Amino acid sequence: MSLNSGSLDQALVNPTIEGLNLTDDLNLNDNDLIVDNSGDKTLTPAELAILDGLLATTAELNHIQNASSEIQAQINAITTLLTNLSQTELGTLNDVVSTLTGIELNSLDGISSNVQDQFTAKAPIANPTFTGEIGIGAVNVSETELGTLEGILATATELNHMRNASSEIQAQIDSYNMIGSANEQWVPCIYAATSNTTKPLYVNASGQLDFAAGTKEYRFDLPLPKNRGSKSLYISGTKLVVQDADGAAKIDQVIVQSLNEFGAAQTLDTNSDVITSQSDREDTFAGVAVTGDNVIVKLFCTVDALGELGVTAIFLQCYYA
Repeated sequence: MSLNSGSLDQALVNPTIEGLNLTDDLNLNDNDLIVDNSGDKTLTPAELAILDGLLATTAELNHIQNASSEIQAQINAITTLLTNLSQTELGTLNDVVSTLTGIELNSLDGISSNVQDQFTAKAPIANPTFTGEIGIGAVNVSETELGTLEGILATATELNHMRNASSEIQAQIDSYNMIGSANEQWVPCIYAATSNTTKPLYVNASGQLDFAAGTKEYRFDLPLPKNRGSKSLYISGTKLVVQDADGAAKIDQVIVQSLNEFGAAQTLDTNSDVITSQSDREDTFAGVAVTGDNVIVKLFCTVDALGELGVTAIFLQCYYA
């Protein structure tokens, strides 16, 4: 080591080739200290002054290795952070796993409340239970509505058969099949026979039935089965639409019966009110269950001449229950 244009206040003791051993202070008199022969590495007095009064060992000085910024500033920042932490929060940090990284801790940024409570409040993936309505887009589905699907066995194709239904399907089916007294309907009867072997009944140009002269019994059949599934046929009324009648061409009596296969009759209704004028006569009563195999209407008529008694239609009011 050499000194350029400086002076020593004390004599050098035991100089060596590798370095310089001093027994007292070295005064550079504001000159740099050259630490290699090339002069590339020098120490200024200000830099050497940093070592003045240094008590730290080499090992202790090495602790500042890899420091990326002012150490005291970093310590002050940590102190401020710790000062703002409560005893509970410090205790929480005591249990933090030492391998937890800053990136992992930063994942908590923006958390507004207890993380576990938020997870607990979420529905599990397997078998979740919901209360209230569930929002799907702009639609809210209630528990009752979802419960409709529980246990359903129909396929998508079968469910699509309900498309364009304008009202409750079962109610429409029941109405069509006349299930229940609320769905009773007037059903026209069909001419079947008469008590006279001559031509007793004609259809005139107006489409009404003209009865032949004489006193005769006419039979009309109801074109309905006695049962629909487990439901039985009930009769609850008769209706006659009479276009032409008078005192000499009249309907004397109307009887409604059901007949079994052996001809035994069950009387469902009897009306002896004589019809002697144009009328739309409707007679309703409490429904009577049909026990026979088919239902007939008997008209007992007295007619003075063909064309004097005309009937447009004969109906029975029916339902199944």
